[in-house]
Amino acid sequence: MRRMKSLTAIAVIGAMVSAMGAFPVQAYTTYTSIGGTEYRNNDGFIEAVQHHRCNGILIETDGTVPTEDMFKDVEGYAGLSPWETPVTGPTSWVNVSAEPGEHAYMVYFESGDSLLYETAGRRLMLAYDFVEKASIVEFSSYNNTCFWLNHKLIVKAVNEDIHLDESTIPEFAGLSFTGGSGGASYSLDEAGDCQILRDLEGKSEGEKLEYMLALAQEVELKYNDIIASISPQIIQASSDPNSSELSAASIWDTAGDLDTDGKIDASDAAELLALSAMRGATADGGYDPFTAEQKSAADLNGDTFCDANDAAYILQFAAEAGAGSALSIGEFMTRS
Repeated sequence: MRRMKSLTAIAVIGAMVSAMGAFPVQAYTTYTSIGGTEYRNNDGFIEAVQHHRCNGILIETDGTVPTEDMFKDVEGYAGLSPWETPVTGPTSWVNVSAEPGEHAYMVYFESGDSLLYETAGRRLMLAYDFVEKASIVEFSSYNNTCFWLNHKLIVKAVNEDIHLDESTIPEFAGLSFTGGSGGASYSLDEAGDCQILRDLEGKSEGEKLEYMLALAQEVELKYNDIIASISPQIIQASSDPNSSELSAASIWDTAGDLDTDGKIDASDAAELLALSAMRGATADGGYDPFTAEQKSAADLNGDTFCDANDAAYILQFAAEAGAGSALSIGEFMTRS
């Protein structure tokens, strides 16, 4: 039996859980770069999409009503309440794709790192049989009243000692350049004749941004030894969203898939073991080769460790899937 029945099995959730603190009433800015916001083409216009995670986990039960006593010793635990469609700030959530069943509750936490919600939710499901589903609630707001200021891309170097000049990124040749140590900007305005401008001829604002973001992503990857990020300089004309959405993703969505190829197989177990060995080989134990995303994928049993136990789960799941099992990774981990 894989589920654990004792409170001690869940007592470390608070230390692992990720949260955003209190959800902001006003989450929109009048001026921002791409950090924390996704900009995309929406029928020729530039649309800003901001994603925020609620500081808790949405759980659905078999009818059992969870009590405060179950969580009173959990570090970081902030409260428990029946599920209600949240409304924050001046805007009601227009589209609600998170539609839990009749017995749904929010388990709230005070603070933490949002990338670890998956680990906390898994721990919760493995601790209590009555928890049938655990999800991470996300709020997305959409604002298509945005402008790309000076058609400029802001380039940040990996550190201040790196000097960027016009020749650093040949792919941006011909664009108007300003920069130096630690960063630079490339602009379509006042650019000379170049292939980029020819490619953008006749495109809408949204299409131009879409094209340049794809190019920026390619350049970031190619020069990741010197470039930390490339972001468009965007102005949002309004602080209120045109529409918004409430959704919930299963805490098992990323489980097991360390190499993000959409499959859970022996290669994921091998990568987990290799990374674990690299971490164990460091003399001071301070080096951690796992990214936050890999930790989330690797820690199937929610014990905050990414180790051979998790690799064994992956291998067993892959073997059963190869033999014809149709169980999802969440169903595999929580079956009795």
